[in-house]
Amino acid sequence: MNKTKKLEHQGIKIELIGLIEHYQDKKNVSRFIALAKDLDPPGNLTTEITNFNFSFSNVEKQYETYRGSNMMVRYLLRVTLSIKMRTLTFDQEFGVVNPKPESILSETNDPIKLEVGIEDWLHLVFEVERSKFHLKDCVQGSVTFKKVSIRLKSMELQIIKRETISAGNIVDNDVITKFEIMDGAPIKSNFY
Repeated sequence: MNKTKKLEHQGIKIELIGLIEHYQDKKNVSRFIALAKDLDPPGNLTTEITNFNFSFSNVEKQYETYRGSNMMVRYLLRVTLSIKMRTLTFDQEFGVVNPKPESILSETNDPIKLEVGIEDWLHLVFEVERSKFHLKDCVQGSVTFKKVSIRLKSMELQIIKRETISAGNIVDNDVITKFEIMDGAPIKSNFY
């Protein structure tokens, strides 16, 4: 004879939570999403498998999941089960990636042109096709030497992640990757 056990509970709910957390200040947590739904009213759970369907539709998840040097943006689902004398919570984190943020498409995305020089010794022009990129975009540009009167060994391009938190005026720079784009001195050419 198979006897099923029962667990009496005061309700089961699920929450969709979006958080911004600062590593240095654990108490400074901002919730930008906090939605809750009841999955089951007070009653009994048995040892049999029980499924609860839920849906959080039309929720604007405005930030991408992010883990930086000073802060993180994260999303999680939290299930809360209230039983006698205590509450049990189970968290499941999930990631949010926006394929092409509309801010990149809708805002002006002007090219970058930077001229750098050292008096009469070196003059170069650095150009990039646009100023805003998605994480999966290809960064394309050019470096044009106008004048070279000093000996150059090499040139590299670095992609740097800059994290700025205005609350504490914290600026942190991390080199993501480096590319050597020239080894030796530039050679004058007539390529078009």
